Amino acid sequence: ERRFASFDAVPFAAASLGQVHAATTHDGRAVAVKVQYPGMSATIRSDLRLLRRAANMLPQRAHYRRLLDELESRLLEECDYALEAEALAWFRKRLTADVTVAEPLPSLSTSLVLCTVRLPGLHVDDWMLTEPSATVRDAAAQRLYDAFVESLHVLGRLHADPNPGNVLFDAE
Repeated sequence: ERRFASFDAVPFAAASLGQVHAATTHDGRAVAVKVQYPGMSATIRSDLRLLRRAANMLPQRAHYRRLLDELESRLLEECDYALEAEALAWFRKRLTADVTVAEPLPSLSTSLVLCTVRLPGLHVDDWMLTEPSATVRDAAAQRLYDAFVESLHVLGRLHADPNPGNVLFDAE
């Protein structure tokens, strides 16, 4: 409550590891605040510990232990919203495709809370209800494709969570 001028306690979206709330900064910016569910890292560690026990009974246990170690590392990275904020800033600075990347606000973010400037737009299902023309749909798909190709082939990095819930479509 001290960090925001207003904060909606009811989330407007769910994330895989948390929920997203609308808020307003003290300087009047509309923001999206992703708050991680409590105990996610501990749950991942506990679940992977159980999977390792099961893997120890398999013939190629060393192989499965390495896979589970890698899986645990990647999942724990997903729990670190500070890393996500850094990745957003990195793509925002470098991506030239005609898309907008949300601006992270590091002063309002932590490893468990990610605050970004809230972008206007609709999720794909709601956007499709507006019945955009085939030309508009094709242009939107082309922009997403261009961002993907540029990320992979030019920048050498890939957005790790390209699901439809992470994309908004605006009037342009």
